[in-house]
Parts: sequence; C-alpha cells; structure tokens
Amino acid sequence: MNPLCRTGNEPPAEVLKSQKHGSVGGEMEGRTITVSEEFKDCRLEFAKGKQRALFTYFFEAHGFTQLRLGQTLGISKTTVRGYFHERNNVRLSTFNKLAAIDVSARQFENFIEKRLPINWGARKGGYATSALIEDKAAYFAKIREIKRLKNLHRADIKNGILLMFHEPKIKQKILPIHRVDEYYPIEKQEGNGLHENLAKFIAHVQADGCQPKNTNTFSYVNTNIHLIFEFCDLVQKLFRLKNQKISKRRNIFYVGFSNKSVAKFLEGLKFYSIDWEVPYFVKIGSEKTKASYLQSFFDDEGSVIFVPHKKCFDRAISMMLINKNGVLELIELLKCFEIECNFHGPYKGKYYELKITGKENLIKFYERIGFISLNKQRKLMEAINSYLK
Repeated sequence: MNPLCRTGNEPPAEVLKSQKHGSVGGEMEGRTITVSEEFKDCRLEFAKGKQRALFTYFFEAHGFTQLRLGQTLGISKTTVRGYFHERNNVRLSTFNKLAAIDVSARQFENFIEKRLPINWGARKGGYATSALIEDKAAYFAKIREIKRLKNLHRADIKNGILLMFHEPKIKQKILPIHRVDEYYPIEKQEGNGLHENLAKFIAHVQADGCQPKNTNTFSYVNTNIHLIFEFCDLVQKLFRLKNQKISKRRNIFYVGFSNKSVAKFLEGLKFYSIDWEVPYFVKIGSEKTKASYLQSFFDDEGSVIFVPHKKCFDRAISMMLINKNGVLELIELLKCFEIECNFHGPYKGKYYELKITGKENLIKFYERIGFISLNKQRKLMEAINSYLK
C-alpha cells in the first residue's frame, strides 16, 4: 500500500504472533511476523519549532486556513491547530500527505529527531492508549469512579454546601444550639420569599458589592465562597441572571453580572459606603425580612471576637463602618429582636463601631439571625458555650 494513499485513521500496525514465540522477521512456525516498518504509521518528533514552521509554510505558501488544510488532509481543524502549536506530534501518514501536496515538505525530514509510537501523547484512558492496558474493564471502571467523584465534588461546590472544616466533637452541650455542620446556606434559602431574598441581595450589595459608574455591570466580592454562591443564587431567583465566571485572586472571590435593568434598579438605591441606608420595606417588614437583611450584612461586615486562651474572655460581635446613620439604623433593627448594642466612635475621625456583647444578646443573635459563614457561626457557638465552662 502506498503510504500517500493512507487516510490517517488506520489502527496501528499489529504484531502477529504464533503460539510459540521466536525471533522477529521470519514466516516460519514459532516466529513473529511484523508489518514492514516502511508502511507502519508512527508519530514524528521534530526539532523544537520545526513542526510549527512546517505548517506555517503551508499556510503562507498555499493560502491554507486551518479548516481548509484539515479538510484536505482528512483530519479535524482542532488536530491541525494542535500540530501547529506543537501540542501533538504529527503522524507519518499526515506528513506524507503534506509531501504529496508540496514536495518541499520533504526538506523538513532533516529535522526529524525521533519516531514515536502511534499512541504517543494520547490522553490517558483514550482509545489509543487503551490498547496497551491488559485489564481494560478494571481500568475504565476506576476512571469512571474518579469522574463520578469529581462531578459530585463540583455539585457540592456549586450548591454552596461544601464544608470547609470538620467540627470537633463536643462531649456535652448545655445550651440548645444546633450543630454547625447541619447548617447549610441553600437549605436556609428554601423557605424564603421575595422580600427576604430582596433584603439579602440589597444587604450584600451595600456591604461588599460594587457598581462602576456609567456601566451596566455589578459585582460582589468576598473571601467566603459560601457567600459568593448565595449571592449568585439570589440573583438567579430575583432577576433570572446567570453569573459570569467566578474568579479568585489572593484568597478573594469575585463574581460579576451584567444587565441593564438590574443596573438601573441599583441606581435607585443608596449603597455606597458613606451614604447607604436600610431600605424602607425592611424597616416596616416582617421579622424574617429584617433577620435576612441583618444576617447578610453581618456576614459581610461583621466579625466574631473570641480569644479563649486569655484569662479575661472577650466575646462579642463587632462591626466597623464609616456611615454613622447606617449604624444607628442597624441598631434600631436589632432592637426588634431584643438585642442590645453598644455604639462607639468615631475612631480616627471617621469609623463608628457597633458591638454586641453579653451572653443573652449573643444567644438571641445566634438563634434569631445567625451567620451564613460557617466559620463565624462556629466561632459564635464556641463563644456562647464558653460562658458555661
């Protein structure tokens, strides 16, 4: 068979063996019969940059595009691109076809360094490599199991229920406090209505959101991946928008959206750090609406202070903001849940502190508001339990 007439899709040359193994090259019984090396397809390893130069020559000299050259050679456009960028080694049959189009391609034979097996560079577990595996059934069963576990892992991350830690076992719990590992953000969202979801969305935007001026985009930034997923879930429920790709930089997660209608909706809200205010529908709303707003705001801006190794415990929920009127409005909302707060400031001329202290106030905050952040919820639980030690 003329190698120029090969399609490039033939399986690699097989080695025919009789029952008795012998030396190579004979046709007698007990010997191994191999296909001639001249007609055996393989992969060619060129010197660095020469395979790219080969395909560049055909693109420039003959005006081929990647698609057109692939159709001429009987291969896909993706394969041509892989050859051009030297991600894969070109096959001998493909090289012979190039030489049939233009004899000048034979000049590149001087740069061939190695001849590799046809399955060289194939993806592990692919069709070419599978011929080298003896127990294929067990191997592919293992590959399927790994793929299944990866899909489950991705689903957990997408749903925002991936635990970032394992809670240590507590021998005795005197307070009626739920376990942290049973607290999942998505389950918390199932019973929420329009007002609760809208209150959460506005709180997140006011705390850690951003909307550049004269654009139709808005974004949300946080160090907690759970809160990123919750914000995406809220946007999908309220506005039927899908988020762009979630990115991470220096342990900070970022998610962005683009929609003209939502951008106009945000323009009617005060959510900048210096002048934000609690929405009117939250002030006159139900306890669920107020709790949803406070929960999201404290998740973004609040912090739990608990240092157990010191003799004098400091147990509090603290928040530092530059908007004095906004802090006072938050204090009024907390009074609806019978939670008393301390107000301090200004510090350094512009910072005001809201601080929740005391056993009863911390318990009320935990039971009636709480945190989406698992770390903060766990730390708050430890602070409350420390009163009983």
